Amino acid sequence: MMKLTKKICIGLMATVLVFSPILLSFNPVQTIQAAKKPAKAKGSLTYIEPSYVYNKFGQRIKRKNSNFNGDFILDPQGYVQTFTYEEDNYDYFAIRTINGQKYYKVDNGFYVNEAVVKDVNGKDTKKGKLVLKHKAAVYTKKGKRTTQTLPKNSILKYKDKVKSVTAMPKYFFYENDFGWHLDKLIRYLPIHNIKGQQFYALSNNRYIKAANVDSINGHIVRYNGVASATVLTKTKTETVMSRPTSHTLKKGQKIKVDLTVIPWQDDSFEGYMYRLHDYPDEFVDESVILLKKNLPIKLYTDLVFSYVASKNTGNIQLYDFNGKPINQSIKTGDNDQVKVDGLFYIWLPSENKAELFYHYLNQDDKDVVNSDGTKVVVDDTNNLGKPVARLLYGNNFIKASDVNFTGGIELKPVNTAQDAKEDQQIATIADKKELQDLFNESKVDSIGSHNYDSALTNASAVLRSDKATVAEVKESMWYLKTTKIQLTSMNFPRGD
Repeated sequence: MMKLTKKICIGLMATVLVFSPILLSFNPVQTIQAAKKPAKAKGSLTYIEPSYVYNKFGQRIKRKNSNFNGDFILDPQGYVQTFTYEEDNYDYFAIRTINGQKYYKVDNGFYVNEAVVKDVNGKDTKKGKLVLKHKAAVYTKKGKRTTQTLPKNSILKYKDKVKSVTAMPKYFFYENDFGWHLDKLIRYLPIHNIKGQQFYALSNNRYIKAANVDSINGHIVRYNGVASATVLTKTKTETVMSRPTSHTLKKGQKIKVDLTVIPWQDDSFEGYMYRLHDYPDEFVDESVILLKKNLPIKLYTDLVFSYVASKNTGNIQLYDFNGKPINQSIKTGDNDQVKVDGLFYIWLPSENKAELFYHYLNQDDKDVVNSDGTKVVVDDTNNLGKPVARLLYGNNFIKASDVNFTGGIELKPVNTAQDAKEDQQIATIADKKELQDLFNESKVDSIGSHNYDSALTNASAVLRSDKATVAEVKESMWYLKTTKIQLTSMNFPRGD
């Protein structure tokens, strides 16, 4: 059996996307010591999601002490759950029918319901099937309730065919729960709208409400909407960078959440965060809430960064704030994204028009080449002690027409095309006053951020120049304010 002793670096965390929020969240620090395992395994299985462990009577097992091995954990109420990571295989030692349903014995006295098992001895047991998370009444195509009620954990064949979609419908699942680009892995089992409610079709003119389904094809069904959660303990909300806010939630308080987030972590992945619907800049850790719906998943980077990619997979030319090429470009490959943090209209006198440019966020350590193809080597080294080719930090831009927006925060222009044209006059001392005040306040705040230091250097040059335009002054203020915010909003995990 594979033991889950490895640490999960957040740099690889896009492969860690299925610690399910269903029913009760858990604290992975709490592990318990199980009884000695039976001598010989009959086979192996994989789990769809963490699930409760039951005794031979079908009762959930509860423990007071937390001293388990790596295969099991305790939820906040002390109930034992399986601990799953990726598609690891776990031993099972017997199969038992309990209260009319199949269970797998995974330890002495520990059983898991067949409903949460995906593969058994390498065979997919959930293909073409859905699983119920609640008992569900059966309806006809016309919405008439029949006398049949299906029990929780029922495994049923569905009628329609799963489809790929690009936009998230109300109910959907990810084809690969451990994939990188989940937005490209959205799958959808067609919904039947009957009397204003959404149903999945079974065979023989039978329908069940979509809200009662836990998994399809062995993948967790996710609800694209707002879900209610109960706060389990008094806690402060956090920023997406896991910094506490002044907002305190009380034990027992009902809150609304709308997104599952894989957070920034110091070292290893320790669970999801959930975004508060009414406070979209605030989040709560999964261990402090009770949530009964699985929500869409995003990496924290998608809530912090904006990404573009070259339209032709070639190098991305860099420009200065006047729209002139700096004779350097970012070397990119297929599907290679770069980060941007602003969108500006820049006036181009030679073309007598304003054009959109992205402000390049130099946090990628991308290779940079000169116009003759030679690498730009800066005074820096990689972990092998060798010089690296990367862009000197600076106020650099990418022509919007050269790239496609590929994800993250969709940016809106900081200014208008008319602003760019009208702000070409030389800035006066009065025009520079706000920038001067901001510069004076900011100099003492620098903590060694290359981008922030670059913004200070740029502001100093604009303040000294007697040819700086109003447009340059405004952009310098934006640059300084933005990089100051980024000191706390764009940290990278120290464990990467």
